[in-house]
Amino acid sequence: MHDQADELRQRFRSMQSSKPLRQPKIVALSGGGAGVGTTTVAVNLSVALAEQGRRIVLIDADERMADATAMCEINDPQGSLKSVIDQRRSIHEVLERGPAGVLVLPGSPTADPTAAVDYHLLRRQCQTLGLYADAVLVDLGSRTDELAKYLWQVADMVAVVTTPEVQTVMDTYAAMKALASNDSSRLVHTIVNQAAESEAAQQVHGRLNETSRRFLGMTTRMAGYVPFDAELGRAKVPAAPILLHSPRSPAARAIDRLAETLWVILVSTSTWLDQRGAASEDFAPAAGFGPLAA
Repeated sequence: MHDQADELRQRFRSMQSSKPLRQPKIVALSGGGAGVGTTTVAVNLSVALAEQGRRIVLIDADERMADATAMCEINDPQGSLKSVIDQRRSIHEVLERGPAGVLVLPGSPTADPTAAVDYHLLRRQCQTLGLYADAVLVDLGSRTDELAKYLWQVADMVAVVTTPEVQTVMDTYAAMKALASNDSSRLVHTIVNQAAESEAAQQVHGRLNETSRRFLGMTTRMAGYVPFDAELGRAKVPAAPILLHSPRSPAARAIDRLAETLWVILVSTSTWLDQRGAASEDFAPAAGFGPLAA
């Protein structure tokens, strides 16, 4: 019996044979200094996106510490980012299963950040992940080296994590200046961590936006904020994703909304089409959706 499902399967097979596999979007997450929570945000965002039905690969690219790997409870990885960059293993060979189905490329805190690497290789490896990922999140920590600068240039979205502390805001501006490499056209999304309230987060973003626009000619957009949450303070270090152990906490709910916001931004600036040649229904924001909507 010929039904609609048969027709759809036939159309899908024809599309598969005639169209290249779509490439996952790359999101680079940087921090305005050590201790601002970049890794915590990156891991929890990955979990939130996965729980919302997205296929996510998380790359632990912080050369100082492999905290993202530890947070994902990957204790004995078979490879690392370094082994991929050194061309000893492919990215497919070293991906590990993390929380909520997130695939993790483990970090290597002993990697030499000054060593010569083929930056294009890492991007090409990420582009082969279409079977496994809708998006690749890269936790850059606070690094501002050549690899971080390259990823800022090629990523589909860049975001910086900061806090309301004055020194952190200054450090975040300095990191943005270094990473942008005089490319003022790069739109930077800001995520304010440990904010007391929405108004405080807006003020932090306003200061960054004004300074960046005035001195760098760079535009910033506030993606959202994560409120200070005692649950995070009580958690062990490195903490397991708060989305899993305290899903109803204020921080977990904020990260969940932040994940929705970032996904809508990714899709709205994308040319992604589904196999029918039209925007997929699950890409459309729900009625009444807005950044950090209640």
